[in-house]
Amino acid sequence: MTTADSNENQRQLSHLFEEILQLQLGWSRANTPEMQRRGVLVRQEGPALVRAQLEALFREPPFDLEVEGRDGTGLKTRVPWIRVYSKSRSPRATDGWYAVFLFAFDGSAVYLSLNQGTTVPGQFTMRPPEQLYDRVNWARTALAAGGRHGLSGLLPKIDLADEGLGRGYERGNVFAIRYDRNSLSSGVRLGTDLERMVALLNVLYEASGEPTWSDAVTEVAIPAPRPSLSDVPAFIAWIRQAYGPTLINSRQTAEQQARELLNEFSGKMSAEQALALGELFNTGEWGGVVRHNRFSPAFVGAAMQRLVDPLDKFNEWTDRVWRRPEDEALQYVDEILRDSQTFPGAGRSYPTMLMYLRDPARYAMWLQITHRGLVALHRLTEPKNRGGGSERYLRYCEAARNFAEEFDLQPQEIDAVLAEAARAADEESTSPAAEIASLVADSVDEPEDAGQAERHEYPLADVAAATHLPQEQLEEWVALLRGKKRQALFYGPPGTGKTFVAEQLGRHLAGATGEVETVQFHPSFSYEDFLEGLRPEAKTDGGGVNYRVRPGVFKLFCDRARDKDGTYVFIIDEINRAELGAVLGELMLLLEYRGKRLVLPYSQEKFHVPDNVVVLATMNTADRSLALVDFALRRRFHAFEMRPSKHVLESHFVVADRGEQADLVLKFFDIVQEGVNNDDFSPGHSYWMGEDGTAQGLYRVWRYELLPYLAEYWFEHRSYLDELDARVTKLLSEEA
Repeated sequence: MTTADSNENQRQLSHLFEEILQLQLGWSRANTPEMQRRGVLVRQEGPALVRAQLEALFREPPFDLEVEGRDGTGLKTRVPWIRVYSKSRSPRATDGWYAVFLFAFDGSAVYLSLNQGTTVPGQFTMRPPEQLYDRVNWARTALAAGGRHGLSGLLPKIDLADEGLGRGYERGNVFAIRYDRNSLSSGVRLGTDLERMVALLNVLYEASGEPTWSDAVTEVAIPAPRPSLSDVPAFIAWIRQAYGPTLINSRQTAEQQARELLNEFSGKMSAEQALALGELFNTGEWGGVVRHNRFSPAFVGAAMQRLVDPLDKFNEWTDRVWRRPEDEALQYVDEILRDSQTFPGAGRSYPTMLMYLRDPARYAMWLQITHRGLVALHRLTEPKNRGGGSERYLRYCEAARNFAEEFDLQPQEIDAVLAEAARAADEESTSPAAEIASLVADSVDEPEDAGQAERHEYPLADVAAATHLPQEQLEEWVALLRGKKRQALFYGPPGTGKTFVAEQLGRHLAGATGEVETVQFHPSFSYEDFLEGLRPEAKTDGGGVNYRVRPGVFKLFCDRARDKDGTYVFIIDEINRAELGAVLGELMLLLEYRGKRLVLPYSQEKFHVPDNVVVLATMNTADRSLALVDFALRRRFHAFEMRPSKHVLESHFVVADRGEQADLVLKFFDIVQEGVNNDDFSPGHSYWMGEDGTAQGLYRVWRYELLPYLAEYWFEHRSYLDELDARVTKLLSEEA
């Protein structure tokens, strides 16, 4: 590349950065046209220009240079980036050192930062700040000791105007160069600065004595055992360590933003502002990551939608509880608590959240799980009844306040402690506290089916731990399912955990107030089984039969979900094994248009799918490609791809503490994946997750599970199977 070409490349890169920063001003989580354009710039055009510039700068690169850009998959990240890294020393953005262009959330600037992996691989949890700072200090010392490259003019701090992942990038910064949006026009500095930063990066790669991540990974991935409820100070200390030091401040910030929104718009909110208010209620930083699950399923998804609709009633009651004098506001809270139809969807969570925001020192957020936590801690005893209204609420507030004063708890952490206490009591089945907690009634939100086993919250962190999937990915899926389209299809080859992941995610979505039900489709499954149909019934006089209209499994499920606050998750396993058009019938329309009602053909009743019903389905791509599924069905479902994952397998062995078997299993896994090399048919990781990881145990998996499966796949190409069989047998026989 000539000098003129290099200058032209820098100008193009400068204009591209300007466009990205301009698009930041219109940021949206959704894949809007603006965000689609940003994705092309960040993931394709930007890395190509940076790569060309590096080729011009280095005839002989100092290390195995590579470039990549990321801006989020599904939901769009607030801070996109393009990084330059070593393929061997930093194969993932969560590991090692790299030079990275970070685009500020507010579009004000782009930084060229010497940075590091700031999240734990596969978990989407922020590494502890003190460990990031330790590594930053080591890097700065190493660069100063190198002495070959000047550090003047470099910034020790950056500001990405973001409280989420941007906070982690700020903590991970060693040195940076800032380019304001308005000063990028010439672009002549970009090449020189990039060359300088790559040289500094190479110094870090060559330096010795670098701090490791082992302690950080262990601390986050395998937390200390939770203390018993009998030792309350230790229990609280454990919770504070699990949540991290930024929990209180981040929740205080979100609460103040909620107050400002209420002060300005209470009584006249738009639907979008109301939903934003619910998101602020749920916002806080946990483990270094900003999350929106503080009280979920309250204030999210169908629960929030029901609260906001109709909007005029939402505004009327919000204004009464928020703006009226305190005694008068409590009277309105009393009305809501005593009669659930006064303000449908509010339950006891919304009015008590407003009272908490009015005065956190006096009032507390009232949920069934936090009430059970106080009972489990022997700070409250309440009979099982639906009455009490504001008097019962004030007794709860007094008990919560006394407990907080006893252990010096801030208002922003009381609900975290009480919710965890309730979960601990449930697990300590022999504990008297657990027996008392099981008797506590929810005066407004209690499930109508008293005979049903009590359900509990299932945090997304637990889903990530059980499935070994990145929490970032799970958060994206949950956010999508709480949007307008509440259906998702998990698709992939056998053994990738589709059903297991669907059920785990379903448990999280349902939480303490919802329900999960699973059915499996098969070739004889019919519309009559699913929605409704005629069924024979013997006549009572002993002769002949009558035909009676009976509801199918999905109609019964929707009837149970209707007019409930919780999320109801219906899982269809192996959806592609049935004749979908015939089985689903009207659902092809009703799943998309939740408010629409259609007359069913047998009962002649009007039917609709409630907003709080989520449908998850699984599909085995070895039986049928996703491309062959009816397009009308596909466009009504989010498509969540499940592929054989070596990362999941590695994580499984770490958690199971079976590291001595991991090498052989992973070699076996790699050989089979390379041999099959087909995204729709490659056997999934669960085949390799059995208890016996010895050569003998793995050979049994090969001989009796994988070999028959692949024999069908390679029915007309037996030589491929024979070749793979020879490779696997050789590997396992050598290790036997």
